[in-house]
Amino acid sequence: MPKFIIWINTILAAIFLFAGSSAIAQNNDPFGNRSQADTSVSYKPPAVYVTKINLEPTATSNQVKGKFMVWNNEKEVIGDLLYRIDLLDPLPKADPESGNVEDNAAIYDRFVSTNKFSLLPNERKEFSFTYNPPSTLPGGNYRIQITATNSRGRDMGWWDADVQLPVQKINFIKLITGPLISPEYPDRTFPAQAGPNISPEKSFNLNITAQNDSATDLKVTPILYLYEFDVARGLLDTINGKAISVPAHQKKTISFPVIAAKVPRVYYGILVLKDAASGKQLSNLAEYRWVVKGEHAEVLAMRVVKTATGKGQAAIIRVDLVGSADAITKTKVDLNVAVKDKQGTAGNIDVKGVELGDGVYTTQGPITLARDLEENKVIVATLKNQLGKEIDIYSIPLDFNAATLKTWTNTGILQIGFGIIAVGIVLVFVSKIFFKKKQRFQVK
Repeated sequence: MPKFIIWINTILAAIFLFAGSSAIAQNNDPFGNRSQADTSVSYKPPAVYVTKINLEPTATSNQVKGKFMVWNNEKEVIGDLLYRIDLLDPLPKADPESGNVEDNAAIYDRFVSTNKFSLLPNERKEFSFTYNPPSTLPGGNYRIQITATNSRGRDMGWWDADVQLPVQKINFIKLITGPLISPEYPDRTFPAQAGPNISPEKSFNLNITAQNDSATDLKVTPILYLYEFDVARGLLDTINGKAISVPAHQKKTISFPVIAAKVPRVYYGILVLKDAASGKQLSNLAEYRWVVKGEHAEVLAMRVVKTATGKGQAAIIRVDLVGSADAITKTKVDLNVAVKDKQGTAGNIDVKGVELGDGVYTTQGPITLARDLEENKVIVATLKNQLGKEIDIYSIPLDFNAATLKTWTNTGILQIGFGIIAVGIVLVFVSKIFFKKKQRFQVK
């Protein structure tokens, strides 16, 4: 059985993420230790990119068809992958002085694929897709953005392509996202996706401006779709507001009340206006994010450094963990990583008493198989608190046959016991995306 070794690494290679000091945050700080972010140390997420999009010629219908390529630029197998399609306004123009582009374009629709896939190291895979935008959108110029993500909503690389929807005259309201306001912080307001800490079951408000540019008065119902962290994790709740009227060619400010949930975690809300009579979408989407304070932990990512399928072989697995998103609450967990198939567990290992704070922690090591693997191969990571209560479970499939695995050799792997690397404070648990800035990568 491998020994457990604790690693401390204060300088880990970074890719576009914040990290911070280990100073103790005040409980009344809306961002905990995240407010003391230091970009000198940060977490390197899986380097999986969408490298191009090829669209079929535009037809007269709203339907968008095409192909795109996804590339795994890692030395490990990356599983549990999905793709997401966002429908956005065209990319804003660059600042004439700096040349930078601030992509704050409005979002109109979001679609997440349901079929998971895995990629071998340096593997490229092409996908065909058909996307049907909402039929209630005004015609004109838009942009689709295809993003590599996973079932936890952790975004990786993406690519954009311009599309044009057929012109149709339709009533529509433009939503202009406003701040989140909480009575817990009476002298502050927060940008919509800043992710401030909210106490369980406390009330707060999401503020927004509805701009009706049509020639018709519109009666609409504001609706909030609530998710844990991202739409990829599935809908938690739907909160219906009171119907309101927005006069033609006028703006109206809406303050949407929300009561925070009991369960500590990151919450993500999409606010939209729907026709009060027909229920059809009459606006773009407005996004909000907040954190309910308290003890929580989860598996951030899991990578297969080396696969194994036969008795006596060792699979090498890397697991990245995060503690409570409020960057205040400390959590101690027990981690179990198991290789399973249709017959049950073929090998597993435990790492006891992992203390999680406001950072990302990484553990890597071998799991020796007690027997040959059969169908439905999967790796499962389970977190339990010190009372033995399961607080998170995450799995990725080993969906490769022996012939495919022969094409991949990974030499020079450091095979040590499962240990913990403390990477420092990061904002990745709260942030929607792995990458802070949008970058396109030249593919050779």
